Amino acid sequence: MTGIDFNTKGYVSFMNERTVEYLLLPKLINILKEHYAIVIPFYYWITREGGQLTGKRFEGKEFNIISFYPRRPKVNSKDNEHIIFKINQELFEKSTILIPKGIPVLTGVPLIHTIVDIAESSKTYWTALSSIGSEVIVKLDIDSPDDLKNPLFVGSLNLDAQTTLKRAKKMDWFSFQKILEEVRYNAPMRSFFGGAYKPIYLILMNPINND
Repeated sequence: MTGIDFNTKGYVSFMNERTVEYLLLPKLINILKEHYAIVIPFYYWITREGGQLTGKRFEGKEFNIISFYPRRPKVNSKDNEHIIFKINQELFEKSTILIPKGIPVLTGVPLIHTIVDIAESSKTYWTALSSIGSEVIVKLDIDSPDDLKNPLFVGSLNLDAQTTLKRAKKMDWFSFQKILEEVRYNAPMRSFFGGAYKPIYLILMNPINND
């Protein structure tokens, strides 16, 4: 069974988001490189990536950009067929700003039950979030995760990456920085540091014609 808002009793986590990031980011880059010749992943810090050096390097250039939030699976020792994962309220609140500005918000969760499974399974559930939603627990069938149908999710890299990527709008570096400034100061769960969850951003340049 696959669905939304399941009781989490009996489910435990065995890896954190950073470990998930190490596992999924190379896979995501490979998917994106089927559609763009240049894919540049990065964390955004105002004094590092947001400095003048980067701005000068991108001067006069336009690109698409997406944001990516790795999600950690939780498992139940009595159920080897499913995992659950959470889409936090903060992610939806940031989505309300990012998505209308042309930055799709992607999540990914590995379909595994132990960290040892990383070496044996490459299964991943990727999805693009809606700009409207609230915190939700998702239960996935490991063998058929794409059976999940819910308006909170508006696209799946598993099924149709091109449709998801078409939601990314062209912008320049200055426009991107203005959007991040809006997220930092206007997201409902804002803090001085911009919230607890920081995405990986991926700049996409030189689209490949796959027609």
